[in-house]
Amino acid sequence: MLPFFLRCNHKGSFFKYIHMKKVFIIVSLVLTGITANAQWYAGGSLNFGTATDKDNDGNKQNTVTSFGLSPEIGYYLNDRFDIGLAFGIGTASTKNHTADTKRTITTWSVAPYVRYSFIQFGKFEVIGRGSLSVEGAKAKDESDNEIKSTTFGINITPVLAYNLTDHLTLQTGLNFASIGFNSTNVKDGGSENGFNFGFDSTDVTTLGDITVGFIYKF
Repeated sequence: MLPFFLRCNHKGSFFKYIHMKKVFIIVSLVLTGITANAQWYAGGSLNFGTATDKDNDGNKQNTVTSFGLSPEIGYYLNDRFDIGLAFGIGTASTKNHTADTKRTITTWSVAPYVRYSFIQFGKFEVIGRGSLSVEGAKAKDESDNEIKSTTFGINITPVLAYNLTDHLTLQTGLNFASIGFNSTNVKDGGSENGFNFGFDSTDVTTLGDITVGFIYKF
């Protein structure tokens, strides 16, 4: 006598179920193999910077303090090339010591990038990172007046990396040596285009002269 589940189900439906189960197992094995061989990584950086301008007599004029967090994900194409996507949130405050006023800027950013390892010496690497970025910023003063802007940029930044293990790498972005082009559009205002070399304390996309972070390779 046939088992109960075979007597209660159409024969074609049962074999269809077996066929679908085989396909599911094959697809699962293929995906598992791809994941095992993939060179994916995830990480991020924590950025901080502060700078103070002084006049000829040594009196403080402006102090800029910035902070930001930038998580990222990426994929190694080979042992030198990788591509990735970085996100960022940040804040920067500017205090005018002469007028005793303060302005705060908050930002968000999205930046796809490509990196190339130029020098590999032992566990050390010197990497060039080229990125396309879009950033939104909102500036507010003590009177709650707001200025919103959007910036599109192309930037190249040198990165120093140290491979602690096969999976964990520390990296330092040298923002003071970056070069690039940025275009900024201000809501209900004008626009500004220009090339830059090095760190601009009013640009929260590259918060701080030095960016310290890590990546974990899966």
